[in-house]
Amino acid sequence: MSYVCRLTWFLMLFCSSSLLLAQEPLMWGEGRWGLNAWSQDSDYDGVADPRDAFPLDAAASVDTDGDGMPDEWNLGCDVACQDASGLVLDDDDDNDGALDVDDYLPKDASKVGTPIADALSGIVDPDFEACLTHWAGDSVYAEQVTFIDCRGVNDLSGLRAFSGLEEVNIDNNTTDFSELGYLTNLRVLHQDNGPAPATLEPLRGNLNLVFLQLQGVDSSSFEVDVVNTLLNLEYLGFNYSNIPVLPDFSALTSLNHLNLYRTGTQNIDTVALLPN
Repeated sequence: MSYVCRLTWFLMLFCSSSLLLAQEPLMWGEGRWGLNAWSQDSDYDGVADPRDAFPLDAAASVDTDGDGMPDEWNLGCDVACQDASGLVLDDDDDNDGALDVDDYLPKDASKVGTPIADALSGIVDPDFEACLTHWAGDSVYAEQVTFIDCRGVNDLSGLRAFSGLEEVNIDNNTTDFSELGYLTNLRVLHQDNGPAPATLEPLRGNLNLVFLQLQGVDSSSFEVDVVNTLLNLEYLGFNYSNIPVLPDFSALTSLNHLNLYRTGTQNIDTVALLPN
């Protein structure tokens, strides 16, 4: 075969392969064996075939229990798209026998949720247990409780079971707030009528927290570095505390309300550094 013929054959093969590749969309992401690679997206739904439970149907891409019924429709798949797919949504995504509407953890077959009775049995302080029982109301699972307002709490042990809490209002005798580190959905913490937490470390980096009110803070032990990791904080308040010089909170770019009540603060020069 002449050089020209070989070159012609190579170009034809290259062009044919290029055309074939051009007909199939490729995506960079996790392929086989967990390695990144160029992967095909046959149905153009934005999910690469190796990660798409329905690689030839753009209507859906997730099927947690692998039963052939999608967990949900892909974004943008309207009624016409859904009807055309012939698929039917799964009402028990993890196939644990509990319908999604009754399953607080619908994609985890190992757990439906923590029964209220089990969660309350882990609360050490009887008065705190009574308070949590009140706020639990008719909730079936501890994760469903989102708000509490409790007085005279001596021990927060066991609160981690209530991981769905978004707002905690507490009058405390304890200074151990380590349980709050497990409340990743926490948005509001109002600590009042008690000593300040021994450490704020459990709150470090909580980007859901938007409201923080503390009492009994002493500037000599106050962890400014922890507070400055709460980047979405909008309200920060102190009362009955000892803060003669206001710390620098300029890292809190979302902060728009700073409350100081009976804190003995005499130097507030750092207020000028606050962006809002």
